[in-house]
Amino acid sequence: MWQRDKSSSVGMIIVMFIFVPAALFVFLAILYFWGSTERKLPRLDVNETNSAIRGAIIAKDNYVAANSVKLYKVSVDARSIDKNKLDLFVRLYCIYTGDSEKRVKSAIEGSGGTTVLSYKIDAKTAVHLKELAYKLNLKKVFVSFMGSNGRLNPPIRMSVTESGEKRSYNVGDSLTPLIGYINKKEVDGITKVSGIKGIEKYYEYYLAPVRDEFIVGPRDIGGNIILERSSKKTGRIDGYNVRLSVPLTLQRKIERLSDEGADNYDAREIVVGIMNSKTGKILSLATNARYDPSNITKNDLKNLNFTASEYAYEVGSIMKPIIFAIAYDAKAVKPGEIINTYNGSYKLGTRTIRDTHPAKQMSGEEIIIHSSNIGMIKISERLEGQAIYDGLMNFGMSQKTGIDLPYEQSGNIPSIKSLNNKIYKATISYGYGAQMTFLQMLNAYTVFNNGGVMISPRLVENLENNGKTY
Repeated sequence: MWQRDKSSSVGMIIVMFIFVPAALFVFLAILYFWGSTERKLPRLDVNETNSAIRGAIIAKDNYVAANSVKLYKVSVDARSIDKNKLDLFVRLYCIYTGDSEKRVKSAIEGSGGTTVLSYKIDAKTAVHLKELAYKLNLKKVFVSFMGSNGRLNPPIRMSVTESGEKRSYNVGDSLTPLIGYINKKEVDGITKVSGIKGIEKYYEYYLAPVRDEFIVGPRDIGGNIILERSSKKTGRIDGYNVRLSVPLTLQRKIERLSDEGADNYDAREIVVGIMNSKTGKILSLATNARYDPSNITKNDLKNLNFTASEYAYEVGSIMKPIIFAIAYDAKAVKPGEIINTYNGSYKLGTRTIRDTHPAKQMSGEEIIIHSSNIGMIKISERLEGQAIYDGLMNFGMSQKTGIDLPYEQSGNIPSIKSLNNKIYKATISYGYGAQMTFLQMLNAYTVFNNGGVMISPRLVENLENNGKTY
């Protein structure tokens, strides 16, 4: 009996020596397989959009006249805040944002669900609030709550998301209505802006955001995206910056002078333009009829359209040098030629035309110097209607200048047939019977000191994006 038990024990020992190494080998093989084989474990990918923003408008002397900043919305579900920790939440939130504790607490207590605490949080504060939300979550400030359906909802912590962009105009009413203003609209819950007038409108295609940043990847315990090899990311490209040829310092001086002039002469509006005749660059285009694009009121509505480019009117005596130049080019008059000016009184049809500087006669140059209506009538009589019409067209009349502003008007001039009529011919010689815009006249005058060459006026010198100049 003892012999049988002894041999049985020996057999078990032998089996153990064989089985244990075999089991260990299988275990190690499984570990190696797990370690060397790519496993498709479930993971939660999240996506995040970082919206691009509108480009800036920058004056020649580097003052940023208009720029955009991103804004964020902060919301919280009142049911998910532990009532015993509500004061802690309110106090910390207001420390970060500078908001009123009374207002925030009242908003939360008066809400039966999700309430928006602010739509206007800047990017820096948004980062701090996201970190605060994570820490408050660890402190159990956000708790589970019973929903209206009778089910227990998990904690919902404070949410910080993009709400849109804010367009800031940093120079008050300067450079208006030149730079224009924007309109706001909501796209997929995000406030977007687009140009309505001025530079904002004309360069909308370039100022508008080019491409949003889009990130896809796994998230960490704090809800933040982990950037790893498998993450996907598209780069953010903001809109182009637009750099004006107008220095703000000069523009403000001209605007101040236009304000003073309007007061001194009781004028509804004074428009002033300074243009480089050789390059076409506008150095100043100012008016006393301005507005603040950040705060447009009912009283500003009459100033939203830019008189310099959007209205045509009879220009008066500043037409005289142009008609004189047309006559000179046609060899119909010489600068030193003596012309009868009838002692400052001349009968034209049923009307009597008078000069402010009466003289029996004047030279061609004196007619321009003293702005003689009678002298210009006598010069225009030497021209055919076709010559006047062609001359005005050569000076850009009844044609858009091509300036980089929207809604430019072209004005109009009489027909050739009308210009053959003695009355039409006479009245247009001293600036009546035709309508031109301020910019047409400014552009036409550049011909006199640019060797007879006309250049289209330009307000924008170049575009900028990602450190490159276009």
